[in-house]
Amino acid sequence: MSSAKEVGRAGEKAARDYLKRKGYRIIDRNSRLAHGEIDIIAENDTNIVFVEVKTREKRSARYARPGRAVNALKKQRFASAVRVYTRFHHTDLQPRIDVIEVLYEEFDNGCAAFEFNHIERAFGGMSRR
Repeated sequence: MSSAKEVGRAGEKAARDYLKRKGYRIIDRNSRLAHGEIDIIAENDTNIVFVEVKTREKRSARYARPGRAVNALKKQRFASAVRVYTRFHHTDLQPRIDVIEVLYEEFDNGCAAFEFNHIERAFGGMSRR
């Protein structure tokens, strides 16, 4: 994977596959809203989950976890986008914001291996407004 966009797309696809294996249903991806983009919107039996995916090469993650790239401004914009989404898409499910850190390792044969760190309620609790 050469460009940052390719890495991001591969990480998001791997995160979607990971969520599906955990029993989540994917509702939307790359949802662009007035305040930003939500990488993945998924649901399980109790939650509608808004996911920010951060992907990094495994060897670079020794120095900083991918989730550290979600700074205060990013959190604010993401939470605003979630509020806009929930205002226009009614659901009885409890909203939750998660971050999925995706670490990848690319091999000489072109294959890649992925590891996941799923941080539930990454921004703290959310209330319905």
